This record gives sequence, structure tokens and C-alpha cells, in this order.
Amino acid sequence: GFDYAYRFPGINKVEQAAGRVIRTAEDLGVILLLDERLLAPSYTRLFPREWRRREVCTVESVGMKIREFWEKHITSGLHRMGQDVYNVAGTIQISPDEIQENRHL
Repeated sequence: GFDYAYRFPGINKVEQAAGRVIRTAEDLGVILLLDERLLAPSYTRLFPREWRRREVCTVESVGMKIREFWEKHITSGLHRMGQDVYNVAGTIQISPDEIQENRHL
């Protein structure tokens, strides 16, 4: 029922949207998932294996995490082509409650 009607199609759309960030082996990007439902194991088990190294952060720490990502992969020149492309894609999840509480940011 629910999985086939909502969860699977929803995850498919999330993955399609994330795929727009990294389209070639030369692309780098950060994928922000802003829905706390995506923190639940019923959803995380559906994520691609490349997303297992994701980080969950807060509104307060997201800027620092994104800055660290770009400094590591652009400034220091550690980005490699081909098979490593998914290893440099950062996936960060932020709860909507965090966003709601920090609208002034």
C-alpha cells in the first residue's frame, strides 16, 4: 500500500532531483534533504549506497559543513574523476523544525 503509492515514488523523485546536482564525473555538489521524514530508517534504507556517508546537521551547522565540503574538494584539489564522484557528493539533512525555528537566518 503506502510504500508503493507514496514512499517508493517519493524516493525516486528525491534521487532524480539529486541526480541533477552531479551529472558528469567532473561535477561536485552538495545535496540538502530538508524533510525530517527522510531521517527515518524506512526511508534511509531506500537511499543509494553512495549516500551512506551522509551527515545530519542543524541550521546552525549547515553553513560550516558546506564550507568544509568546498574547501576540501575544491581548494585542496582532492576531487578525482570517475568512481570517486559519489564519494565527494555531500548529503546533508536538516529537519524542517530547524528551518521553522530559524527563519531569520
